[in-house]
Amino acid sequence: MVDFGKFNLLDIRRHTMSKTFSIKTTKSQNDQCTDGFKVSSSFYTEKTLVEEDKALLIGNGLKLRILDENASPYTFNKYAEYADFTSDMLIYEKTYTAELSSTPGTPIAAGPFDTVVLFKINYN
Repeated sequence: MVDFGKFNLLDIRRHTMSKTFSIKTTKSQNDQCTDGFKVSSSFYTEKTLVEEDKALLIGNGLKLRILDENASPYTFNKYAEYADFTSDMLIYEKTYTAELSSTPGTPIAAGPFDTVVLFKINYN
């Protein structure tokens, strides 16, 4: 969960707010699980997407993007390679940035808000 906390409407109109978060994936290896595999992942939502599906409209005048370690935005609802557990690697952790900003030309509604984005994985 990413919590942006309380913020001023003037601040969010002028500046993008960012919070980092990490996702850790662990491969348990024992007598029953010795095969290697690759994992692909997707940030999934059913909300309205804009900017070539790289920004999610929250519905209150704000939009959310998820950035990788190079500050490139992810495309929502699209799978991409996430981790390769075909080697001896048993733990993989990746850090992301959630970026909240105002939607140009849209009034911002004050008050609490939330949105849901799922982190889906596929084993390849």
